[in-house]
Amino acid sequence: MRILNTIKRLSQKEAFLLSSIFITALSLRLALALFKTQLYSDDLEYHNMAIDILQGKGFASGVRHPAYPFFLAFVYMLTNAGILAAKITQSFLGAFAAVLVYLVSKSIFNKWHLALVSGLAAAFYPFFILYASRLFSENLQIFIVLAVFLFVLRDFDKPSLKNKIFIGILFGLSILVKAVVLPFLPILLIWMSLFSREVLKKRLKGIIIISSLAVMTLAPWVIRNYAVYKQFVLASNLGGACFWASNNPEISDTILKGIQATPPLYTEQMKSDMAGLSPVQQDRYLYRTAFNNIRNDPKKFIWFGALKMKTLWHLWPDDPKKVKVYSMDKSYPEFSFLKNELFSRDSLIMALKILFHLCYNIFFIGMFLGLYFSFRNRYEMVKVLLLFLFICLMSCVIIFTFYPGVRYRLFLDPYVFILGGYGIFNVASRLNKYLKGGATNV
Repeated sequence: MRILNTIKRLSQKEAFLLSSIFITALSLRLALALFKTQLYSDDLEYHNMAIDILQGKGFASGVRHPAYPFFLAFVYMLTNAGILAAKITQSFLGAFAAVLVYLVSKSIFNKWHLALVSGLAAAFYPFFILYASRLFSENLQIFIVLAVFLFVLRDFDKPSLKNKIFIGILFGLSILVKAVVLPFLPILLIWMSLFSREVLKKRLKGIIIISSLAVMTLAPWVIRNYAVYKQFVLASNLGGACFWASNNPEISDTILKGIQATPPLYTEQMKSDMAGLSPVQQDRYLYRTAFNNIRNDPKKFIWFGALKMKTLWHLWPDDPKKVKVYSMDKSYPEFSFLKNELFSRDSLIMALKILFHLCYNIFFIGMFLGLYFSFRNRYEMVKVLLLFLFICLMSCVIIFTFYPGVRYRLFLDPYVFILGGYGIFNVASRLNKYLKGGATNV
Protein backbone atom coordinates (compact mmCIF):
# COMPACT_ATOMS: atom_id res chain seq x y z
CA MET A 1 0.00 0.00 0.00
CA ARG A 2 2.86 2.35 0.89
CA ILE A 3 4.52 1.62 -2.47
CA LEU A 4 1.30 2.43 -4.35
CA ASN A 5 0.99 5.75 -2.51
CA THR A 6 4.59 6.59 -3.39
CA ILE A 7 3.95 5.85 -7.08
CA LYS A 8 0.79 7.95 -6.99
CA ARG A 9 2.61 10.91 -5.41
CA LEU A 10 5.42 10.59 -7.96
CA SER A 11 2.92 10.49 -10.81
CA GLN A 12 1.19 13.61 -9.50
CA LYS A 13 4.52 15.40 -9.12
CA GLU A 14 5.62 14.39 -12.61
CA ALA A 15 2.31 15.51 -14.10
CA PHE A 16 2.82 18.88 -12.43
CA LEU A 17 6.39 19.12 -13.75
CA LEU A 18 5.39 18.20 -17.29
CA SER A 19 2.52 20.70 -17.19
CA SER A 20 4.87 23.41 -15.92
CA ILE A 21 7.40 22.75 -18.70
CA PHE A 22 4.66 22.69 -21.34
CA ILE A 23 2.93 25.88 -20.18
CA THR A 24 6.21 27.76 -19.79
CA ALA A 25 7.44 26.71 -23.24
CA LEU A 26 4.09 27.44 -24.88
CA SER A 27 3.74 30.89 -23.30
CA LEU A 28 7.19 32.01 -24.44
CA ARG A 29 6.65 30.75 -27.99
CA LEU A 30 3.16 32.17 -28.33
CA ALA A 31 4.35 35.58 -27.15
CA LEU A 32 6.74 35.80 -30.08
CA ALA A 33 4.48 34.00 -32.57
CA LEU A 34 1.71 36.52 -31.97
CA PHE A 35 4.14 39.38 -32.38
CA LYS A 36 5.85 38.25 -35.60
CA THR A 37 3.71 37.94 -38.74
CA GLN A 38 5.87 39.00 -41.72
CA LEU A 39 7.13 36.30 -44.09
CA TYR A 40 10.47 36.40 -45.89
CA SER A 41 13.26 34.13 -47.11
CA ASP A 42 12.54 30.42 -46.51
CA ASP A 43 9.30 31.24 -44.66
CA LEU A 44 7.81 32.71 -47.80
CA GLU A 45 8.93 29.78 -49.95
CA TYR A 46 7.44 27.19 -47.59
CA HIS A 47 4.24 29.25 -47.36
CA ASN A 48 3.88 29.43 -51.16
CA MET A 49 4.55 25.70 -51.48
CA ALA A 50 1.78 24.94 -48.98
CA ILE A 51 -0.62 27.24 -50.84
CA ASP A 52 0.22 25.49 -54.14
CA ILE A 53 -0.57 22.12 -52.57
CA LEU A 54 -3.93 23.41 -51.30
CA GLN A 55 -4.79 24.87 -54.70
CA GLY A 56 -4.13 21.55 -56.41
CA LYS A 57 -0.96 22.71 -58.20
CA GLY A 58 1.01 19.90 -56.61
CA PHE A 59 4.52 19.89 -55.20
CA ALA A 60 6.32 22.09 -57.71
CA SER A 61 9.65 22.40 -55.91
CA GLY A 62 12.19 19.63 -56.28
CA VAL A 63 14.72 21.26 -53.97
CA ARG A 64 12.70 21.05 -50.77
CA HIS A 65 11.86 18.02 -48.68
CA PRO A 66 8.14 17.26 -48.73
CA ALA A 67 7.07 16.62 -45.13
CA TYR A 68 7.08 20.18 -43.83
CA PRO A 69 5.23 21.80 -46.78
CA PHE A 70 2.53 19.11 -46.49
CA PHE A 71 2.37 19.65 -42.72
CA LEU A 72 1.94 23.37 -43.35
CA ALA A 73 -0.70 22.72 -46.02
CA PHE A 74 -2.65 20.55 -43.57
CA VAL A 75 -2.64 23.35 -40.98
CA TYR A 76 -3.70 25.85 -43.66
CA MET A 77 -6.50 23.55 -44.77
CA LEU A 78 -7.93 23.55 -41.25
CA THR A 79 -7.46 27.29 -40.71
CA ASN A 80 -8.13 28.87 -44.11
CA ALA A 81 -4.44 29.42 -44.86
CA GLY A 82 -3.84 31.10 -41.53
CA ILE A 83 -0.17 31.98 -41.14
CA LEU A 84 -0.73 32.91 -37.52
CA ALA A 85 -2.44 29.55 -36.97
CA ALA A 86 0.64 27.81 -38.37
CA LYS A 87 2.89 29.69 -35.96
CA ILE A 88 0.57 28.89 -33.05
CA THR A 89 0.63 25.22 -34.10
CA GLN A 90 4.42 25.33 -34.13
CA SER A 91 4.37 26.91 -30.67
CA PHE A 92 2.42 23.90 -29.41
CA LEU A 93 4.81 21.61 -31.27
CA GLY A 94 7.76 23.33 -29.57
CA ALA A 95 6.10 23.03 -26.16
CA PHE A 96 5.53 19.32 -26.70
CA ALA A 97 9.18 19.02 -27.81
CA ALA A 98 10.28 20.47 -24.45
CA VAL A 99 8.14 17.81 -22.75
CA LEU A 100 9.79 15.15 -24.93
CA VAL A 101 13.20 16.41 -23.79
CA TYR A 102 12.08 15.76 -20.20
CA LEU A 103 10.80 12.29 -21.09
CA VAL A 104 13.94 11.30 -23.00
CA SER A 105 16.14 12.43 -20.12
CA LYS A 106 13.93 10.55 -17.64
CA SER A 107 14.12 7.42 -19.84
CA ILE A 108 17.92 7.51 -19.70
CA PHE A 109 18.70 8.56 -16.13
CA ASN A 110 15.41 7.95 -14.28
CA LYS A 111 15.85 11.16 -12.26
CA TRP A 112 13.01 13.67 -12.38
CA HIS A 113 15.12 16.63 -11.18
CA LEU A 114 17.69 15.99 -13.90
CA ALA A 115 14.95 15.68 -16.52
CA LEU A 116 13.44 18.93 -15.22
CA VAL A 117 16.69 20.83 -15.83
CA SER A 118 16.88 19.55 -19.42
CA GLY A 119 13.18 20.22 -20.08
CA LEU A 120 13.35 23.78 -18.76
CA ALA A 121 16.53 24.43 -20.76
CA ALA A 122 14.62 23.47 -23.90
CA ALA A 123 11.63 25.56 -22.82
CA PHE A 124 13.71 28.72 -22.30
CA TYR A 125 16.21 28.21 -25.14
CA PRO A 126 16.07 31.45 -27.18
CA PHE A 127 16.66 29.80 -30.56
CA PHE A 128 13.81 27.33 -30.03
CA ILE A 129 11.54 30.25 -29.09
CA LEU A 130 12.65 32.36 -32.06
CA TYR A 131 12.32 29.64 -34.70
CA ALA A 132 8.90 28.54 -33.46
CA SER A 133 7.66 31.80 -34.98
CA ARG A 134 9.33 31.07 -38.32
CA LEU A 135 7.95 28.74 -40.99
CA PHE A 136 11.00 26.49 -40.90
CA SER A 137 11.18 22.70 -41.19
CA GLU A 138 13.41 22.56 -38.10
CA ASN A 139 10.31 22.92 -35.94
CA LEU A 140 8.92 19.63 -37.20
CA GLN A 141 12.36 17.99 -37.37
CA ILE A 142 13.14 18.62 -33.68
CA PHE A 143 9.83 17.11 -32.55
CA ILE A 144 9.96 13.99 -34.75
CA VAL A 145 13.60 13.12 -33.96
CA LEU A 146 12.90 13.48 -30.23
CA ALA A 147 9.93 11.12 -30.63
CA VAL A 148 12.20 8.60 -32.40
CA PHE A 149 14.64 8.61 -29.49
CA LEU A 150 11.87 8.30 -26.92
CA PHE A 151 10.54 5.12 -28.55
CA VAL A 152 14.08 3.76 -29.05
CA LEU A 153 14.84 4.20 -25.35
CA ARG A 154 11.51 2.72 -24.31
CA ASP A 155 12.13 -0.25 -26.55
CA PHE A 156 15.52 -0.71 -24.89
CA ASP A 157 13.84 -0.88 -21.47
CA LYS A 158 10.77 -2.86 -22.54
CA PRO A 159 11.01 -4.25 -26.08
CA SER A 160 7.70 -4.32 -27.92
CA LEU A 161 6.34 -4.45 -31.46
CA LYS A 162 4.52 -1.14 -30.91
CA ASN A 163 7.77 0.67 -30.13
CA LYS A 164 9.47 -0.72 -33.23
CA ILE A 165 6.55 0.27 -35.45
CA PHE A 166 6.73 3.84 -34.19
CA ILE A 167 10.53 3.93 -34.59
CA GLY A 168 10.35 2.80 -38.23
CA ILE A 169 7.54 5.14 -39.27
CA LEU A 170 8.89 8.17 -37.40
CA PHE A 171 12.41 7.67 -38.74
CA GLY A 172 11.01 7.52 -42.27
CA LEU A 173 9.12 10.76 -41.64
CA SER A 174 12.23 12.41 -40.22
CA ILE A 175 14.03 11.68 -43.51
CA LEU A 176 11.16 13.28 -45.42
CA VAL A 177 11.54 16.38 -43.23
CA LYS A 178 15.32 16.51 -43.73
CA ALA A 179 17.39 13.66 -45.15
CA VAL A 180 20.40 14.71 -43.08
CA VAL A 181 19.39 12.09 -40.47
CA LEU A 182 19.59 9.20 -42.97
CA PRO A 183 23.23 8.24 -42.18
CA PHE A 184 22.24 7.66 -38.56
CA LEU A 185 19.80 4.85 -39.40
CA PRO A 186 22.48 2.12 -39.79
CA ILE A 187 24.16 3.35 -36.58
CA LEU A 188 20.86 3.07 -34.74
CA LEU A 189 20.22 -0.43 -36.08
CA ILE A 190 23.74 -1.56 -35.13
CA TRP A 191 23.27 -0.11 -31.64
CA MET A 192 19.98 -1.97 -31.25
CA SER A 193 21.50 -5.22 -32.50
CA LEU A 194 24.39 -4.96 -30.01
CA PHE A 195 22.64 -3.72 -26.88
CA SER A 196 19.02 -4.86 -27.10
CA ARG A 197 17.87 -7.08 -24.23
CA GLU A 198 16.08 -9.41 -26.62
CA VAL A 199 17.45 -12.71 -27.88
CA LEU A 200 19.32 -12.60 -31.21
CA LYS A 201 16.38 -13.83 -33.28
CA LYS A 202 14.08 -11.12 -31.94
CA ARG A 203 16.78 -8.48 -32.40
CA LEU A 204 17.08 -9.34 -36.09
CA LYS A 205 13.31 -9.40 -36.45
CA GLY A 206 13.10 -5.95 -34.85
CA ILE A 207 15.75 -4.53 -37.19
CA ILE A 208 13.85 -5.90 -40.20
CA ILE A 209 10.59 -4.38 -38.95
CA ILE A 210 12.13 -0.94 -38.36
CA SER A 211 13.99 -0.93 -41.70
CA SER A 212 10.94 -2.11 -43.62
CA LEU A 213 8.63 0.48 -42.09
CA ALA A 214 11.14 3.28 -42.73
CA VAL A 215 11.38 2.19 -46.38
CA MET A 216 7.60 1.88 -46.66
CA THR A 217 7.19 5.40 -45.27
CA LEU A 218 9.61 6.74 -47.89
CA ALA A 219 8.29 4.61 -50.74
CA PRO A 220 5.31 6.76 -51.86
CA TRP A 221 7.51 9.83 -52.23
CA VAL A 222 10.30 7.92 -53.99
CA ILE A 223 7.76 6.48 -56.43
CA ARG A 224 6.34 9.95 -57.02
CA ASN A 225 9.82 11.33 -57.69
CA TYR A 226 10.55 8.54 -60.18
CA ALA A 227 7.29 9.30 -62.00
CA VAL A 228 8.23 13.01 -62.20
CA TYR A 229 11.98 12.81 -62.91
CA LYS A 230 12.29 9.30 -64.43
CA GLN A 231 15.22 8.76 -62.07
CA PHE A 232 15.73 7.75 -58.44
CA VAL A 233 15.42 10.72 -56.06
CA LEU A 234 15.09 9.94 -52.35
CA ALA A 235 13.65 13.15 -50.93
CA SER A 236 14.80 16.24 -52.83
CA ASN A 237 17.22 17.66 -55.39
CA LEU A 238 18.77 20.04 -52.90
CA GLY A 239 21.70 17.85 -51.85
CA GLY A 240 24.02 18.77 -54.70
CA ALA A 241 23.48 22.53 -54.28
CA CYS A 242 24.11 22.30 -50.51
CA PHE A 243 27.19 20.12 -51.01
CA TRP A 244 28.63 22.55 -53.56
CA ALA A 245 27.79 25.57 -51.39
CA SER A 246 29.73 23.96 -48.56
CA ASN A 247 32.67 22.75 -50.65
CA ASN A 248 33.53 25.30 -53.31
CA PRO A 249 36.73 27.35 -53.78
CA GLU A 250 35.10 30.50 -52.39
CA ILE A 251 33.89 28.90 -49.15
CA SER A 252 37.17 29.75 -47.41
CA ASP A 253 36.46 33.48 -47.77
CA THR A 254 32.91 32.99 -46.53
CA ILE A 255 34.09 31.22 -43.38
CA LEU A 256 37.12 33.39 -42.68
CA LYS A 257 35.35 36.70 -43.25
CA GLY A 258 32.25 35.56 -41.42
CA ILE A 259 28.72 36.82 -41.68
CA GLN A 260 29.40 39.71 -44.12
CA ALA A 261 30.97 37.65 -46.91
CA THR A 262 28.63 36.72 -49.77
CA PRO A 263 30.57 35.04 -52.62
CA PRO A 264 28.69 34.00 -55.80
CA LEU A 265 27.45 30.43 -55.62
CA TYR A 266 28.00 29.46 -59.28
CA THR A 267 30.60 30.56 -61.82
CA GLU A 268 29.55 31.62 -65.31
CA GLN A 269 30.99 28.36 -66.66
CA MET A 270 28.88 26.33 -64.21
CA LYS A 271 25.75 28.25 -65.17
CA SER A 272 26.47 27.46 -68.81
CA ASP A 273 27.07 23.78 -68.07
CA MET A 274 23.80 23.46 -66.13
CA ALA A 275 21.66 25.42 -68.57
CA GLY A 276 20.33 22.39 -70.48
CA LEU A 277 20.25 19.92 -67.62
CA SER A 278 17.22 18.54 -65.78
CA PRO A 279 16.90 19.21 -62.01
CA VAL A 280 18.25 15.72 -61.21
CA GLN A 281 21.15 16.15 -63.64
CA GLN A 282 21.96 19.55 -62.15
CA ASP A 283 21.98 18.00 -58.69
CA ARG A 284 24.43 15.30 -59.76
CA TYR A 285 26.57 17.80 -61.68
CA LEU A 286 26.98 19.86 -58.49
CA TYR A 287 27.92 16.75 -56.51
CA ARG A 288 30.59 15.84 -59.07
CA THR A 289 31.97 19.38 -59.20
CA ALA A 290 32.19 19.56 -55.41
CA PHE A 291 33.90 16.16 -55.18
CA ASN A 292 36.42 17.24 -57.83
CA ASN A 293 37.15 20.36 -55.78
CA ILE A 294 37.74 18.20 -52.68
CA ARG A 295 40.01 15.81 -54.59
CA ASN A 296 42.09 18.71 -55.85
CA ASP A 297 42.79 19.97 -52.32
CA PRO A 298 41.86 17.42 -49.60
CA LYS A 299 43.89 19.22 -46.90
CA LYS A 300 41.86 22.36 -47.44
CA PHE A 301 38.68 20.29 -47.19
CA ILE A 302 39.73 18.94 -43.78
CA TRP A 303 40.95 22.32 -42.53
CA PHE A 304 37.80 24.15 -43.45
CA GLY A 305 35.75 21.29 -42.06
CA ALA A 306 37.27 22.16 -38.67
CA LEU A 307 36.46 25.84 -39.18
CA LYS A 308 32.89 24.97 -40.15
CA MET A 309 32.56 22.88 -36.98
CA LYS A 310 33.41 26.04 -35.05
CA THR A 311 30.78 27.95 -37.03
CA LEU A 312 28.18 25.23 -36.46
CA TRP A 313 28.47 25.22 -32.67
CA HIS A 314 29.19 28.95 -32.42
CA LEU A 315 30.33 28.93 -28.80
CA TRP A 316 31.27 32.62 -28.71
CA PRO A 317 29.19 35.57 -29.98
CA ASP A 318 29.91 37.56 -33.13
CA ASP A 319 30.92 41.18 -33.02
CA PRO A 320 27.63 43.16 -32.68
CA LYS A 321 28.83 45.65 -35.30
CA LYS A 322 29.08 42.85 -37.90
CA VAL A 323 25.63 41.54 -37.02
CA LYS A 324 24.16 45.03 -37.20
CA VAL A 325 25.66 45.84 -40.58
CA TYR A 326 24.62 42.49 -42.04
CA SER A 327 21.10 42.40 -40.61
CA MET A 328 20.27 45.99 -41.48
CA ASP A 329 21.67 45.63 -45.02
CA LYS A 330 19.54 42.51 -45.51
CA SER A 331 16.51 44.22 -43.90
CA TYR A 332 15.66 41.15 -41.84
CA PRO A 333 12.53 41.92 -39.79
CA GLU A 334 13.67 39.75 -36.88
CA PHE A 335 16.56 42.18 -36.32
CA SER A 336 14.45 45.34 -36.51
CA PHE A 337 14.81 45.77 -32.75
CA LEU A 338 18.42 46.83 -33.43
CA LYS A 339 17.07 50.19 -34.60
CA ASN A 340 15.79 50.84 -31.09
CA GLU A 341 17.87 53.35 -29.13
CA LEU A 342 18.15 50.87 -26.26
CA PHE A 343 20.13 48.50 -28.49
CA SER A 344 22.23 51.20 -30.12
CA ARG A 345 25.03 50.39 -27.72
CA ASP A 346 27.13 47.51 -28.98
CA SER A 347 28.34 46.85 -25.44
CA LEU A 348 24.79 46.05 -24.27
CA ILE A 349 24.20 43.64 -27.17
CA MET A 350 27.55 41.97 -26.58
CA ALA A 351 26.81 41.58 -22.86
CA LEU A 352 23.47 39.87 -23.60
CA LYS A 353 25.06 37.61 -26.21
CA ILE A 354 27.91 36.66 -23.86
CA LEU A 355 25.39 35.80 -21.13
CA PHE A 356 23.45 33.55 -23.49
CA HIS A 357 26.58 31.82 -24.82
CA LEU A 358 27.93 31.24 -21.33
CA CYS A 359 24.70 29.53 -20.30
CA TYR A 360 24.74 27.36 -23.42
CA ASN A 361 28.44 26.56 -23.03
CA ILE A 362 27.84 25.22 -19.53
CA PHE A 363 25.57 22.58 -21.07
CA PHE A 364 27.99 22.01 -23.96
CA ILE A 365 30.91 21.30 -21.62
CA GLY A 366 28.58 19.33 -19.36
CA MET A 367 27.77 17.08 -22.33
CA PHE A 368 31.34 15.72 -22.38
CA LEU A 369 31.36 15.40 -18.61
CA GLY A 370 28.07 13.51 -18.87
CA LEU A 371 29.67 11.02 -21.25
CA TYR A 372 32.53 10.52 -18.77
CA PHE A 373 30.26 10.03 -15.75
CA SER A 374 28.04 7.60 -17.65
CA PHE A 375 30.85 5.03 -17.78
CA ARG A 376 30.21 4.26 -14.11
CA ASN A 377 26.84 2.74 -15.01
CA ARG A 378 26.57 0.46 -18.05
CA TYR A 379 22.79 0.92 -18.21
CA GLU A 380 23.21 4.69 -18.56
CA MET A 381 26.38 4.47 -20.65
CA VAL A 382 24.70 2.51 -23.45
CA LYS A 383 21.95 5.13 -23.81
CA VAL A 384 24.27 8.10 -23.42
CA LEU A 385 26.56 6.63 -26.07
CA LEU A 386 23.69 6.52 -28.57
CA LEU A 387 22.90 10.21 -28.09
CA PHE A 388 26.56 11.20 -28.20
CA LEU A 389 27.10 9.23 -31.43
CA PHE A 390 24.08 10.98 -32.90
CA ILE A 391 25.48 14.43 -32.05
CA CYS A 392 28.95 13.59 -33.42
CA LEU A 393 27.77 11.95 -36.64
CA MET A 394 25.20 14.62 -37.45
CA SER A 395 27.74 17.38 -36.77
CA CYS A 396 30.12 15.82 -39.29
CA VAL A 397 27.37 15.32 -41.87
CA ILE A 398 26.25 18.95 -41.50
CA ILE A 399 29.69 20.55 -41.77
CA PHE A 400 30.74 18.50 -44.80
CA THR A 401 27.45 18.70 -46.71
CA PHE A 402 26.02 22.11 -45.75
CA TYR A 403 27.19 25.61 -45.09
CA PRO A 404 26.79 25.39 -41.31
CA GLY A 405 24.88 27.76 -39.08
CA VAL A 406 23.10 27.62 -35.74
CA ARG A 407 19.78 26.88 -37.45
CA TYR A 408 21.09 23.60 -38.86
CA ARG A 409 22.18 22.26 -35.48
CA LEU A 410 18.91 23.02 -33.67
CA PHE A 411 17.75 19.41 -33.84
CA LEU A 412 20.94 18.44 -31.94
CA ASP A 413 20.53 20.94 -29.11
CA PRO A 414 17.96 18.89 -27.12
CA TYR A 415 20.60 16.19 -26.63
CA VAL A 416 23.18 18.78 -25.57
CA PHE A 417 20.72 19.81 -22.83
CA ILE A 418 20.04 16.19 -21.84
CA LEU A 419 23.67 15.07 -21.65
CA GLY A 420 24.86 18.46 -20.40
CA GLY A 421 22.30 18.44 -17.61
CA TYR A 422 23.58 15.04 -16.54
CA GLY A 423 27.18 16.29 -16.47
CA ILE A 424 26.24 19.44 -14.54
CA PHE A 425 24.23 17.40 -12.02
CA ASN A 426 27.17 15.06 -11.36
CA VAL A 427 29.64 17.90 -10.93
CA ALA A 428 27.25 19.69 -8.56
CA SER A 429 26.72 16.48 -6.55
CA ARG A 430 30.45 15.87 -6.19
CA LEU A 431 31.09 19.49 -5.25
CA ASN A 432 28.31 19.32 -2.64
CA LYS A 433 29.81 16.16 -1.13
CA TYR A 434 33.26 17.76 -1.09
CA LEU A 435 32.00 20.89 0.67
CA LYS A 436 30.04 18.87 3.24
CA GLY A 437 33.10 16.70 3.87
CA GLY A 438 35.24 19.80 4.33
CA ALA A 439 32.75 21.29 6.76
CA THR A 440 32.67 18.04 8.76
CA ASN A 441 36.46 17.92 8.94
CA VAL A 442 36.58 21.50 10.19
